[in-house]
Amino acid sequence: MKKDELLKKIKDLSDLEKDQEIIDMIEALPAEQLNNEIIGQLGRAYNNVQNYEKAIEVLKSIEKEEKNTMLWNYRIGYSYFYLDDYEKAEKYFLKANKLEPEDKDVKYFLFYIYMDLSKQIKFSEDDLDNQKKALNYALKAKECATTNDDKIECYSYLGWLYNKITEYQKAEDSLKKAISLGRDDLLIHSELAYCLGELNKIEEALKHYFKIIELEPDNIWALSQIASYYTLLGEYKKALKYFLKIQKFEINDDKLNIKIGNCYEEIENYAKALEYYLLAYKESEENIWLASKIGRCYVKIENYTKALEYYLLAYKEGEENIWLVSEIGWIYKNFEKYEEALKFLLRSIELGRDDTWVYAITGLCYEELGKYEEALEKLKKALEILNEDDPDDNINKKIFLNSQIALIYRKIEGSNPDKALHYLYAAKELGRDDEWINAEIGWELGYNSVDREEEAIKYLERAIELDEDDESNWAMAADIYFDLKRYEEALEAYNRAYELKTSYKEEDASLYIYKIRITLRRLERYEKAIEKLLESKKLAIEEGRKATLEDLELAYCYAALGNKTKAEEHLQLSINSLGVHAKNERYFKKQFDEIREMINILSHLS
Repeated sequence: MKKDELLKKIKDLSDLEKDQEIIDMIEALPAEQLNNEIIGQLGRAYNNVQNYEKAIEVLKSIEKEEKNTMLWNYRIGYSYFYLDDYEKAEKYFLKANKLEPEDKDVKYFLFYIYMDLSKQIKFSEDDLDNQKKALNYALKAKECATTNDDKIECYSYLGWLYNKITEYQKAEDSLKKAISLGRDDLLIHSELAYCLGELNKIEEALKHYFKIIELEPDNIWALSQIASYYTLLGEYKKALKYFLKIQKFEINDDKLNIKIGNCYEEIENYAKALEYYLLAYKESEENIWLASKIGRCYVKIENYTKALEYYLLAYKEGEENIWLVSEIGWIYKNFEKYEEALKFLLRSIELGRDDTWVYAITGLCYEELGKYEEALEKLKKALEILNEDDPDDNINKKIFLNSQIALIYRKIEGSNPDKALHYLYAAKELGRDDEWINAEIGWELGYNSVDREEEAIKYLERAIELDEDDESNWAMAADIYFDLKRYEEALEAYNRAYELKTSYKEEDASLYIYKIRITLRRLERYEKAIEKLLESKKLAIEEGRKATLEDLELAYCYAALGNKTKAEEHLQLSINSLGVHAKNERYFKKQFDEIREMINILSHLS
């Protein structure tokens, strides 16, 4: 059979996939009819019947003459490929590619060689060498991909690989490329959503998780990720929606209950938060973190007894937890158990808490226990930290601390008023201008300082301006006016204090009546003074006390009006009330002598 006829016969049989007949026919040929082309066809036929070792043997017989042809390299590469000898297969396919760079079949095999070689490499997170090898093979595969399907497969795999080695930006680029080429399934969106999350592109990641839900509504993993990402975004109502969807799949473990509880807590539905936290706690009663969260929710609904119960449960295992120790101290303070509170608050300081809050609360506890020096130390420390940390912020906290320190100085008997005034002025400069601060400054200046009455009255007038119904401010102002000999203003202020006192239906208003008559006396309005003194004496008798001062002042007023009889009567009553003290008290003796002199003058006039 002539060569052309033989080759046509081989082609026809090949078209009919009768490769074994081709082998039998060529093997039966005499040696003189064989040539490289026919032997090459024999190698091809052996490949097609999966006898790759024989194919290699046949093809090797013509290697010397054919090794620089694309077809020979392709066929022997094919043999090694299916024998899973990728190293040799790559060698021959690369030679074939070099000879005919545009041949797609050659690139097809190189693509799958590199993909398989990459996938065969196992590596850990810290195995950089094998990571690099796997990636290099995958990148080689990308260069050999010719069909759209191959490109999709390669970019998808590269995305997975980049995710695995934490090169998330490259993962994103590869996965998006795969999607742009037409891939649209759960796996591709899962990989992309994951890497976007790692890149903190939360909003974009959510879009792909929603795509997963669109493709598979019951995908619990995607639902969980959506809920978790909404939590990260602080959109707790949306997160809650998806956590509750997961729950509908009869998934009711403690972790899920905690997540649901946390969402309710963040949206300030503390009752519902407690419901889920308590469910979780039943399954994990040793969870001190959860016990503390339960305690915190009870704090929010102002059930401090239950809050303390769970805080103390948590404390059994969390004695070194600074926040927990502080919270327990705070609750004990709310229960007015200041000694217990101090144990925990001081312990939190020992553990390292060093902020304004802990020193302030500790100081307030000391104050309640009457330990004023310790209170001042802690409150001053709180103020110091506050000023150092943010000198221009937290104005209200600074005002409170300065005010509180001043108040404690007020409580310390015999303390220097300048110390209280220092902190009161500081609070005022920071912006406090209420009735209290002005009244306090007025008090310190007027009662505890020397020769500062004019300054005091300015602050007291401001306090009255801010609250016209505060009896004590009118009384203080009246006393200062009196000392300044501004008797008309003093009288007005005493009268207002008296009105406010009686409007509250207080029992003892006699003091104001007494002070009113003194002022009237200074104004020489003796009739009016007598009226007030008689009223005051009546109240004194009703209250069961002696009207010594009232009688003394009545004696003076009657003497000033020339009523010798009434003056003598009330003078004697005052002396009788004092008894033996009448001769020994310097103040009263001076008053008695003055009134007796006035009576003597009246006697001579008559």
